[in-house]
Order: sequence, then C-alpha cells, then structure tokens
Amino acid sequence: MERRYLAYIYSREGINLLQFVVEEGAGVDVGEYMATHLFQRFGMSRTSLVWRNAFADNVALGYD
Repeated sequence: MERRYLAYIYSREGINLLQFVVEEGAGVDVGEYMATHLFQRFGMSRTSLVWRNAFADNVALGYD
C-alpha cells in the first residue's frame, strides 16, 4: 500500500467556522464546554478561549 504524505494546516477561520456551526447547530457554547470538559478536568486554570483580566499578570511582552 502506498503511503502518502499528509499535512495539516492551522486555519483560524476554519476553527471559527467550526465553533459557529457547533454553537448554532447543537446549541452548545464551545467556550463553556471546553472549560468544563477539558481545562478544568486537566487543571488548566489559566487557560480560556477568551481573554480574562486574570491573565494580565502573566502576559509575555513582545520585543522589537
């Protein structure tokens, strides 16, 4: 059997579209679902899909 090279490319627009489809189609808030079923489960207390003010003290500053 011939093996072909498979590549995966990150697409912010694709992720946003998927989130919209899941939220509108299934009525699920993806942010809340991820927080409950992934972030909290694995102790990822400083992780979120949206900015929280609690993150301000842990921001890495860019450089010129």
